[in-house]
Amino acid sequence: MAVVTTPLVSTGALLDLTTAFTLPDRIEQQAALHPDHLAVRAGSDALTYRALDQAANRMAHAILQQIGPGPAMVGVLLDPGAAAVAALLGLLKAGKTWVPLDPGVPPARLNLILADSALALLLHDAATADLAAALDGPAPRLNVLPLLVGLPAAPPARAFGPDALAFLLYTSGSTGRPKGVLQTHANILHAIAAHTAALQLGPADRFILLTPFSHLTGCTATLRALLNGGAVIPYALTRLGLAGLTRTMLAEGITIYQSVPSVYRRWVGTLRGAETFPALRVVHLGGEAVSRQDVALFRRHFGPPARLLHNLGSTEAYSYRQMFIAPDASLADSLVPVGYAIPGKDVRVVDAAGQPVPAGEVGEIVVQSRYLSPGYWQRPDLTAAAFAPVPGEPGLRLFRTGDLGRMLPDGCLFHLGRQDAQVKIRGQRIEMGEVEVALQEHPNVREVAVLAVAQADGNALAAYLAPRTLPGPSLPELHAFLSQRLPEVFIPTRLVTLPALPYLPNGKLDRRALVEAAGQTAAAPPPAEAEAPQTLTEAALLPLWCAALDLPRVGRTAHFYELGGHSLSAISLFTQIELLLGRKLPVSLLAQHPTLAQLAAALDQAAPAVPASLLVPLQTSGLRPPFFCVHDVGGSIGPFAQLAEALGPDQPFYALRGRGHDDEAPPHTSHEAMAADYLALVRQVQPHGPYYLGGYCLGGVVAFEMGRQLRAAGETVALVAIFEGYAPVRTMPPIPFWSPRQWRAMLRNLPGWLADYAALGPRYTWDRFMHVTRQLSKQQLVRLGARGPLQVGEVVRGADQMPDHRQAVVAAHLRASRSYHPTPTTWLLRSSTAAANLCCATPTRAVAGSAWPSAA
Repeated sequence: MAVVTTPLVSTGALLDLTTAFTLPDRIEQQAALHPDHLAVRAGSDALTYRALDQAANRMAHAILQQIGPGPAMVGVLLDPGAAAVAALLGLLKAGKTWVPLDPGVPPARLNLILADSALALLLHDAATADLAAALDGPAPRLNVLPLLVGLPAAPPARAFGPDALAFLLYTSGSTGRPKGVLQTHANILHAIAAHTAALQLGPADRFILLTPFSHLTGCTATLRALLNGGAVIPYALTRLGLAGLTRTMLAEGITIYQSVPSVYRRWVGTLRGAETFPALRVVHLGGEAVSRQDVALFRRHFGPPARLLHNLGSTEAYSYRQMFIAPDASLADSLVPVGYAIPGKDVRVVDAAGQPVPAGEVGEIVVQSRYLSPGYWQRPDLTAAAFAPVPGEPGLRLFRTGDLGRMLPDGCLFHLGRQDAQVKIRGQRIEMGEVEVALQEHPNVREVAVLAVAQADGNALAAYLAPRTLPGPSLPELHAFLSQRLPEVFIPTRLVTLPALPYLPNGKLDRRALVEAAGQTAAAPPPAEAEAPQTLTEAALLPLWCAALDLPRVGRTAHFYELGGHSLSAISLFTQIELLLGRKLPVSLLAQHPTLAQLAAALDQAAPAVPASLLVPLQTSGLRPPFFCVHDVGGSIGPFAQLAEALGPDQPFYALRGRGHDDEAPPHTSHEAMAADYLALVRQVQPHGPYYLGGYCLGGVVAFEMGRQLRAAGETVALVAIFEGYAPVRTMPPIPFWSPRQWRAMLRNLPGWLADYAALGPRYTWDRFMHVTRQLSKQQLVRLGARGPLQVGEVVRGADQMPDHRQAVVAAHLRASRSYHPTPTTWLLRSSTAAANLCCATPTRAVAGSAWPSAA
């Protein structure tokens, strides 16, 4: 295994790096140099470089065991986080090609990618298990978390080099199907090395990750951090909002911010001017045109040492032009240039015949380099049209970008947009043909054309359609229809309905006539939709809606998406609502209440109760096997949040709450039925063992029964952890509390009790001791099977203050405990090995690995 010793900041070593090393080589070097540095953190889920490298090695071994050595496509259906990064690195170490799949994309589009890529394996986690199972294709599905148990932590042997395929990224296709762009280890190393040299990246840098891995920016931001010993911080923008982004950047000390300009504008719009970002070094904007207003926003909110970087690139060529905007730069043009050359990427502006045009004239941008994509996956026709070899220069190739540009005499390049039917919306390249094909599948669309229209925060898509029957589908109807087929960014936010589309005499679509019709999309809402607010909440929300939609007025019954709203404007809206109301709201609420009146009504009244699952995910991230913990006698899981936190960010933790504890549902009346129901939920997260189970008080007995049922089904149970539990016995009638046997048992356990309580402090110890002293005899009678009426107050302190339905839960659970008679079992572990595997490295003495004591 080769180890890179030259830092990536040396531009002179770029060619040596890319011809001698692979991505795993560089990652392993960083793990050796910075083993205890943070590599990735997503919420409470964090991994150091040592832990990440070991997790990736285990992942690689698991992949090789599943599909064997040799090149193959491996899909990763995960949200950005520690598990996704480990999966990425693991499959690269195994010599496979990474095919990132965005869980937020409609299944119809994912199925197209699966069919085109011919996946050999599909990786997922508990959160995406149902989606993975519902997708088409024969590729085996593997949950990434159980794969990491018991596998070697050393890297597997490698038999591939820098020219091996590393990525297959899908972009929009003009035929209605996405097309895959291939990239090699050498190309990615070159791109990251060039940025490292320009930005002087190092182990102190922290990158905020705002885009999914299925987008080029998500790939490059992650690898720029990991190939330089830095940290990557994934942030779920659509779930956490723009206000939370500011808090995260400050709390994490983010040094490198990267996004498309439209996201940047929305985020900066939430700043009040008093925020300071002392750690921020670079604000990196790309994927869309940057305006002078964007530069002004940067100057207003970010001071030294932050610098503004603008770059131009593509999935086929990565970045090939970049420019730092000086704080005092004078911008004569409304369009900000994309700047100057990147080492190893020569850019020319040519005419239709491929000949260079004079400086200052407009032509197509062509990139010449040794570090271009090998081409489009299984599309030799597209590859031949876009790529060409340079005669007499082995390895040197040309890529026709399809972008228009203008080069100044000093080599500075201006990007002037696409020359074909492509457009970039929020940084993603979109073929109009793909959107048109999807729209033509609507039963009430006879013909349709899609064009880009300019709006305040960037380009938007407008659909011009002729319906089969009038009045034709509405924009909300089309939004719902397309959301099952295309990513959200592909969905038009403007709609013009025409009797027929205009055509030129030669039979081609008259797009100029359609552009003239675009004024209809900006027409004021009809009077019925411009109805004034009727409540205080509506009046408070009205200016927020207007600002998010960039409209002067909005009617209370107007549909958010019909007015041009999209995911980014929805995030902006809910960010402002959060600041106004002082409470966090899910953006998904807008899908259920898409008008101003509906949303205001939803905010004015409490949402109706929704039946919650008995399985509560307290921590879903982490690379260790999941731990499932059962509630106490009252069905409560309240203390488990602290336990989950104590086990560390790398430990997935699921709590099982009691039926009826939080609602009026009838509680379980037997431990056997309770365990069976809980196992059905557990197996949705982890279909097969080894299982790690636990429970508090009565929950420990239920966990034991769950383990017994799993064992009977042929599954492996690695651990049953019992917290303040007891052993159910079959002795009838009850043994008197004053018998010598009971006193001997108490004296035998007394040292352990005292040590546990002493560690918790004198106040808690005394309170607990007095409570146990008062209640012990009554509890012993219940536990040992005492006959007669059951009084909940005799067992549970403060039962008279509980709601009636919770008292019913306690009573039902105690009756279940009295009727539960397990047989003696000796299969449970008698060592701490399983607990160590579970990462129970906390000062908790209640992790039980010994067998239940016999009742005899």
